[in-house]
Formats: sequence, C-alpha cells, structure tokens
Amino acid sequence: MEAVSLIFIAIAVSLDGFSVCLGLGMQNLRLRRIALISLLIGFFHMVLPFIGLVIGNVIVAKWTTFASLIGGAMLTFLGLYMIFSTFQIKALPPLDPKGFKLLTLTFFVSFDSFPVGVGLGLSGVRTLILIAMFGFFTTFFAMTALLIGKKTSRLFGTYSEMVGGIILFSFGSVYVFQSLQ
Repeated sequence: MEAVSLIFIAIAVSLDGFSVCLGLGMQNLRLRRIALISLLIGFFHMVLPFIGLVIGNVIVAKWTTFASLIGGAMLTFLGLYMIFSTFQIKALPPLDPKGFKLLTLTFFVSFDSFPVGVGLGLSGVRTLILIAMFGFFTTFFAMTALLIGKKTSRLFGTYSEMVGGIILFSFGSVYVFQSLQ
C-alpha cells in the first residue's frame, strides 16, 4: 500500500475523534485538560488499531484467499457507518472529563479505530509507521478540535465525520474491487 493511501486512512480515522472533540471543546476546558484529552485519544488510536492489525495479520496467515476482500469490506462498511451516522441527531450532555470518565470517553472515542486496524491487517499492512501516523494525526486533530470548539459552534463536527467516512468507504471499495480481480 502506498504512503499517500496510508496518510489518508490515518487522517480519516482521526477525523472521527475531531468531531467529538469539537463538542467537548465547547465546555470551556483548560489547556492542560485539552492536552491530556488529545494525548489519551491519540494513545488509544494507536493501541486499538495495533491490536486490530495483529488480529488481521493472524487471520491473513490462516486465510489469505479471503483476507483482502474481508478487510476491504470492513473498511467500506465502517466508512458507510460513519457517513450515515452523521445524519443522526446527536445531543451531547455536559461532561466533565476527569479520571475514569476521561479514560472511558477517550477509549470509546477511539474504539472505532479497532476494526480499521483489523481491516488493514487483513489487507496485508504490516507497519508500525501506520500506527504512529494514527496517533500523530489523531492527537493533532483532537487538540485542534478542542481548541476550535472553545472558540466556535458545532458547525464542523458532522462534516468532519462524514469526510472520514467517505475516505474509509473509498479505500475499502478499492480493496474489495482489487481482491475480486
């Protein structure tokens, strides 16, 4: 898989956290809390896809015939889910992200990156650079979104998740069609 594709996938995975952080940022968080939330989301966006990549690579070792098709299908359906979820009305109750609530929140914001890791593992990606890119882009976008959220409305939240879904859907579809040839 070429580097440009990996960068786009890393950005797409990061945009989901971006949309959540826009809403969180509107809660008048201090800069220290913004940094902590961003780092935790970035951390979980590295750990969960890594676990997924390992599982995907194990499956590839066992069933190479269907692995690319399944991996592409997973990315495609995850992209569709992200696109359609942007049309749902979401109301975030006020949240004071501290302690266990903070860990739980950042884990669940990052959990959707797990199937991306599985899908990429099934597609044959075997690099830790991708995991580092997930962490870097997610931390960057989370911090940016939290800071923007402090200053703006929720205007961009839905659109960023939709763009991420479109990117995952596109790359997943390419993997499906390539595996069918």
